Amino acid sequence: MPVNFAGMPGGQQTQLKGSEAEKYAHELASRKYFSRWCHVNPLPVDEPNHELCDLLIAWGEIVIIFSIKNYAFKGNYVRHQRKTVEKGIEQISGAHRKLLRTPSFTVVEQGARRTVTLPDYAQCKVLRVVLNLGEPVLFYYAIERDQAGNLVHIFDRSAFDGIVNELDTIPELVDYLTKRQEWMSDKEFTLSPGKNALYTPAVNAQFQTQFPKREDSPHRRFSCTGHELDLLSAFLRNNRNWPADFVSPFPKGMVIDYDGEWDRLCADPKFIKRKEADGFTSLVDALITEILGKPENERMAFELSYLTRFDRRQLAQSLFGFLASEHPTNENYIGRRFMSLARYDMVFVHFGGVHDDDSMRDVLGLICDMYRYHKVYDKDSRLIMILASDRTSVLRQYAMLGYEGRFPAEHELKMERLKKQWGWFTNERVAATTQNEYPD
Repeated sequence: MPVNFAGMPGGQQTQLKGSEAEKYAHELASRKYFSRWCHVNPLPVDEPNHELCDLLIAWGEIVIIFSIKNYAFKGNYVRHQRKTVEKGIEQISGAHRKLLRTPSFTVVEQGARRTVTLPDYAQCKVLRVVLNLGEPVLFYYAIERDQAGNLVHIFDRSAFDGIVNELDTIPELVDYLTKRQEWMSDKEFTLSPGKNALYTPAVNAQFQTQFPKREDSPHRRFSCTGHELDLLSAFLRNNRNWPADFVSPFPKGMVIDYDGEWDRLCADPKFIKRKEADGFTSLVDALITEILGKPENERMAFELSYLTRFDRRQLAQSLFGFLASEHPTNENYIGRRFMSLARYDMVFVHFGGVHDDDSMRDVLGLICDMYRYHKVYDKDSRLIMILASDRTSVLRQYAMLGYEGRFPAEHELKMERLKKQWGWFTNERVAATTQNEYPD
């Protein structure tokens, strides 16, 4: 039955049982920015009857291994440490060893099995996460270590739900986990996430007698009164970094009182305005969802997945501005806008007329070549992504082309001829915009 833990961020918590933990893994995997790179219950190819872990995200050179535990707490910290934390770490360590040995696994998707191989797994950056879906405990270590000294993030459900709802792109999630890990690497970091009323004399006595104090640990002892999301608020307010007093090498121990900071951030008018501005990015999300739906677009979807929410806001504003322009309904008209991004360049194109798919595809290829030749020819390796609209659709066609080296001489001459024929790149207008994380 549902159990309401008053005072815990995230509202009502349901103590999930049995298969419900697996259901939660599927819910995480179905999130639009996880789906293509997320694998539930992966099975080693050489041990098909033993799951690697509950959830595995493989995104480029980043691998996140999840162990999702759902043991009842029942007020027993010793049991919680053994059943949830230690067993979770053991599962993650076993998965890591197996992937080092055989970096391939099988997954069941839509009733069919397929094999996934992680090339160069040994060179990947591996992040480790234990998720506690049971009753949130009132004291726990926010970071743990396996036997080899690898750091393991510990979250309860409301903490991780809040994190992925706020940091709702893969690069933002990876950035937070990485910086959280770096910050806590030299600490025994204790979180006390409940409201004051929950810390009764009985609870505090339980903490004194059961909670592992680790007094012989070589690491600095830090504790935070507050929830994981209160820490996240400090991270966000400090331009996605930890405040200076958090990262000072002194003293050897510190108590941080951050209780309620998340609620205060959520009530901040600047934060509210930023959330409203982020709603503007739904067009970019729809584009990524469309591209994700087609397996042949694997590389394009992967490159788009690098866009943070802030990047998507900039892209959406540029794209909306372009689409809202007055475009002539002339069969020969081709409107264009160019954006240079960190990993690739983006070209928006609008056709004044309506053309068949094949002829449009040929023209889009030529347009990409033109921008390659006239805009980024000095870069040996470059990707160009192109989105095309016309009177019938705001997303008529899209493609991504990769370039290595220079064109043959005859193709360079063709680019010069087309430049003169089309009259392009001679009277360009350049618009520079400045955008804050928290818009005015």
